[in-house]
Amino acid sequence: QAVVPVLELAESLDYKRRLSQIYTIIGTYNYMVEENFPDALKNLEVALSISAESDDMVSTLFSNFWSAIVRSVNCEFEKADTHLTRALEINLAANSHWGVSIIKSNLSYFIYFFKGRVDESYQISGEALQGANESGDIFSKAMASVCHGIACYGCGFFEKASMHLTEGCGFCDKIRLVVFHGLAHFFMGEAYFETGDLQKAEENYREAIDIFEHNRIIPSWKNVSKSAIAKMKVIKQDTRVDLEAMVGYADINKARIWDGWIRRNIGEILLNSGDQRLDEAEGWINKAIEADSTNGTLFNLGKNYALYAELCNRKGDRDN
Repeated sequence: QAVVPVLELAESLDYKRRLSQIYTIIGTYNYMVEENFPDALKNLEVALSISAESDDMVSTLFSNFWSAIVRSVNCEFEKADTHLTRALEINLAANSHWGVSIIKSNLSYFIYFFKGRVDESYQISGEALQGANESGDIFSKAMASVCHGIACYGCGFFEKASMHLTEGCGFCDKIRLVVFHGLAHFFMGEAYFETGDLQKAEENYREAIDIFEHNRIIPSWKNVSKSAIAKMKVIKQDTRVDLEAMVGYADINKARIWDGWIRRNIGEILLNSGDQRLDEAEGWINKAIEADSTNGTLFNLGKNYALYAELCNRKGDRDN
């Protein structure tokens, strides 16, 4: 509502540069607060069109950047890659080292990581981190530290992941980069979970939830974190898990990039809830496999099949 009078004024003045930026802001709000992907993409398409007409590089940069983020979370990776490539070209032309670092960081996470191209994710996030350190810019350092930490997690370098993510959290906290701050804590939770440090894993999942709830952003990421805590509770033989709530999170999830992840967590909850629930676990793991196969989220798909292999071992033990 606060933006509407500004938008109307910019339209009456035919102020194309500001119009593009306003539509980018509205589209970003549609995504981050409402998770309304159709409206987000519609407004970002308007922003892109206006920026092309005005030939304003700043407007073109931001409309392409946010279009890429929204399309990647909606699992439109090829289109997202095109938008980020355009944003990278603009930063390279401007010789902006910190700008190049930011785009490489986001390419690393939003494209390569989820597509399962973990070697490329590791390489380009390493380049982003080097560029950020050379520039001395804390904003690019925050993003690069977090994205390189996530890439390390994807490669199975869990201790290294925790180190970079911890550093990223420090930078994010200083400049209130809340999205990446929450993301860093979530993946620290994942890294600590993989190494068996369940207490630190839970602490970080809760930190992620607190950040997303306090800032009222990205409810899907918050719900994935809640499902991760539930998964961990069952492994610790804590029976106080509201499975119905977890299923509800899967049903209302709007961010396709997390479809398989949250379903896999439900599958793992059931897998560790006793032999009598193995068939239910298989159903949810298959739902995760189907979602990630459809969405092209191949990193998640690999983890789904690993969990399915564990299920088969459990079933073999039960049948024997």
